[in-house]
Amino acid sequence: MKRAIIIGASSGIGYELAVQLADLGYQLGLMARREACLTDLSHSLPGDHFVQTIDLIDADTSRTQLADLIKKIGDVELIVVNSGVGASEKKLDWNVESEIIDVNVRGFTAMSMDAMNYFVQRGGGHLVGVSSVAK
Repeated sequence: MKRAIIIGASSGIGYELAVQLADLGYQLGLMARREACLTDLSHSLPGDHFVQTIDLIDADTSRTQLADLIKKIGDVELIVVNSGVGASEKKLDWNVESEIIDVNVRGFTAMSMDAMNYFVQRGGGHLVGVSSVAK
């Protein structure tokens, strides 16, 4: 059975990717901040999947959570880093911008590096990074 982890699976691109991969027979590890959304998604998909809350604002804790999920699932061949946040305020606010940096840069980089290290140890795999800008 093919196994994948989607970080940022609770809505948007990550949600739809989970639907598509489950339809292709993947067993999924679904990760995001909103546990209820992940649980609802998991129950709507064919097959059995894993749900793990994660908040990339805390990169160190997120790294541990990703490693734990990989161990729980077993042999993972695809990891999608799709989590990110944005702000709609017209005036820049350092507290908001700092959180965006923590999630979109530090968290994204931590997840990507750990995924690549896992795949090097595994002998191969696929890392997908998704980024978007909304207006």
